[in-house]
Amino acid sequence: MWIIAKTDNNKINYLLQNLSLKLGSNLKTYIPKIKVQSYQKNKLKNKIINVLGDYIFVNHQSFENNNFLNYMKNIKGLKYFLSGHKESQSEIINFINKCRNLENKEGLLAHDLYDLDLRKKYCFSNGPLTGKLFKIIDFNKQNLNILIGKFKTKLNRKSYIFKPV
Repeated sequence: MWIIAKTDNNKINYLLQNLSLKLGSNLKTYIPKIKVQSYQKNKLKNKIINVLGDYIFVNHQSFENNNFLNYMKNIKGLKYFLSGHKESQSEIINFINKCRNLENKEGLLAHDLYDLDLRKKYCFSNGPLTGKLFKIIDFNKQNLNILIGKFKTKLNRKSYIFKPV
């Protein structure tokens, strides 16, 4: 059974070690990651970040037992387990499968993670427009027509990474 755990980012490796010691070899984890670029002191830096922030997916048969989860909730590096994981198994599995299908050879997510919506605003995660907000006017498989402030432009969809705001 998959559960979603909120972690302390500084102690995530310690948490994963403790979980594997307590649960054994049947433990599965999934942390979707993406490469983003940012400018620091006028230099372009690549950084790999967790798409879900502090959250990770953990799978083990023992998680079906609520008493076991109560026992596990005091592990160092774990803030808490999200409740409702039993009812949401199909959504969790669908999300994990979607992310795995979008991974490249390096195990990092590709650019098509989010479904595009013309009513939402987005923020660039890489390139010279990092941190800038924009709205999508129109899109197709290869291009985006966007509006940044009062400026309209057309971008190659695969050249930039962006996320909904």
